[in-house]
Amino acid sequence: MADKKIGITVVGDEILSGHVQDTNTHWLLNQLRQMNYEVQRVETVPDAVDLIASSVKRFLTENFDVIFVTGGLGPTPHDMTTEGVACALDLKCEPNAEALALIQTQFERFRASGLFRQEENQLQAAAEKMSRLPPGCVLLPPIGTAPGFHCVVKNSAGNDAKIFVLPGPPIEYQEMFNSHIKIKLLPQNTDVKTTVEIATKTEESRLMPLIEGIAREFPTVKIASYPNIEKLQVLIRVTGKPEATNYVAELIRKELKRLGPG
Repeated sequence: MADKKIGITVVGDEILSGHVQDTNTHWLLNQLRQMNYEVQRVETVPDAVDLIASSVKRFLTENFDVIFVTGGLGPTPHDMTTEGVACALDLKCEPNAEALALIQTQFERFRASGLFRQEENQLQAAAEKMSRLPPGCVLLPPIGTAPGFHCVVKNSAGNDAKIFVLPGPPIEYQEMFNSHIKIKLLPQNTDVKTTVEIATKTEESRLMPLIEGIAREFPTVKIASYPNIEKLQVLIRVTGKPEATNYVAELIRKELKRLGPG
């Protein structure tokens, strides 16, 4: 399977203001890495229809194959993600009877358990807002109250692009990804990659000629260095197809032995 260009649009004023830490993206990046995918870009935008739409359009224009849009699916006025995605696709949100029924079922369950105490008319207004979705999308049933959805559209190259729209609460986000996307909608990438990490006490500046030279010789293998002042070491991370990665890693080890400690 060919590598896919994957992008993530994170939506939320609370993230940009620093009030909430974006743990969802870190979790998703790890999940995708385990599925042998690399993410090319993450964008964080506020709760604004035009900026959400611009981010999604940008990914489509740049021929991304998979786009995740996360957060902002709730019932409040500042939850604008669904409208933003629809705008990016030149669509208008419309009532979705299936979504409304699912949301009402969740509301009834939460009211029966004592978690919800709102009046029925208040819950109905919230349900109607969250059930307005772009036409043609496929529902991802809610774990909480807000359903997610996905759709397949054409990117600028004319290829199919999958857009997955997920709620922000981590429990809902993770369960929706694991139950639907991971096992049904986004197959594991069979083009396996591996990562080898090498720790050295040599200063990073002394490593640059070595890393640059090997990187030029093996352009399909990623080589990156990460200094750790507390440990007084540099971590070299080598990533690529297993055979090439292991070969390059062994080559680096030999060169480090020849170079000696800093």
